[in-house]
This record gives sequence, structure tokens and C-alpha cells, in this order.
Amino acid sequence: MNVELFLNKYTLVIGDVSRGKTKLTGDFIKELIRLGYDGELYIIDLAPNVRNIGSRLSKYVYGFRNSIYRYSREIRAPRVEAKDSRMLKEYIERNYRVSLEFFKDFVKSGRKILVVNDLSIFLHYAEVDEVLRYIEHSDTFFGNCYYGEHIIDQFGTGIDRIERKKVLELTKYMDNVIKL
Repeated sequence: MNVELFLNKYTLVIGDVSRGKTKLTGDFIKELIRLGYDGELYIIDLAPNVRNIGSRLSKYVYGFRNSIYRYSREIRAPRVEAKDSRMLKEYIERNYRVSLEFFKDFVKSGRKILVVNDLSIFLHYAEVDEVLRYIEHSDTFFGNCYYGEHIIDQFGTGIDRIERKKVLELTKYMDNVIKL
């Protein structure tokens, strides 16, 4: 991977389940570390640990060394794990609170390269302008979002439509959009 194409730019990788979004993001991180950028990296991993739906970056990248790597076991896959609409909304709100702390910490860190795995987890609750306020603290942003048809809202909350709309809106602010 030629990371020079992505440095000092905002890049978003979008696609359905099992398209390679997390692997590509992991390849980007590995190459940055190989080139000596690990001290500038702040990595937020929002992927829930759920069967057959997504992966954490730690599956592809080992030994973050000087990078800051943040994840939480509290993150849930709302549409997959919820048993009703109330639980789905609770998971979305909890995911937002946990994620928000990571983004606030990123700003305080002063790191200039922000990498986010499964940004759509944050977008379930956050507005696009809020996401952009955090991204703008980086010189380089590389993130991925779910954008597909595989995961459905079985409770009629409208989260599918909301997620798609926000991901599309976010792509308008990116220098690079990679659809897998």
C-alpha cells in the first residue's frame, strides 16, 4: 500500500459486511508503523466483537508500540445484538458515550493521524458535523464505515436509513472515498 496517497488527506472506506474494510485499514496502519509514523497514530476501534460481523483492527495489526489504540468491550452491534427497539436505542446511546470519550481523548493527545475502524457505530447517534469537528483535529484521517444491505433493523427504528444518509453525507467531506 502506498500510504503517501493518503497522508495529509481524509479517506473513508465504505462497503457491506466482509468486503475487507478493516483489513485495508489494518494494512494502512501497518505501513504507517513500518515507515515510522507510529508515534503520530491515534487509532479508535469501534468494531463490536460479534460473530461474522466485522473485526477489530487487532486481528490484522499487532504491537502498536508508540501508537495510541483505543477500543472497548462495551461497544455493541445494535442491530445484531438487540432483542427489541428499546435495547437497540440503549446500545446506540452507550456506543456513542464510549466513542465520544475516545474522540475527546484524541483531541487532547495532539496526534496528527486519526484512524477509525467502524465509524458508523459513532454515526448511529452523532451528527456528521460533530464527527467532522473531531476529524479536523487530524492532518490525516483514514476510517471505514459500514455501508450496505446485509445488516438490517428488524425493529423499524429507521437506523438503516439514518446510517446510510450520514455515511453519504460524510463522503462529501473526504478527499478519498474507497467503496469495497
